[in-house]
Amino acid sequence: MTKETNITLTGFMGTGKTTTGHLLVARLGCSFVDVFAQQGEAAFRIAEAQLCQQLAGQNGLVIATGGGALVNTGNRGHNPS
Repeated sequence: MTKETNITLTGFMGTGKTTTGHLLVARLGCSFVDVFAQQGEAAFRIAEAQLCQQLAGQNGLVIATGGGALVNTGNRGHNPS
């Protein structure tokens, strides 16, 4: 991984995305964003889509999303830069 790319962790709840994210940032020296932990369940899906759009314009991140994040096709777009 370079500082110009991101790693996105996705999967069902309780499968280890947060744990894996913390291990990756310790090894790679980059920043960690845990979307689910930051937004909570109630506002999660709406905030997740907005946050995915925001994070798509950044680089050098390890991003943990909920397992449903990739169901929304708008969250699967490529960074245009």
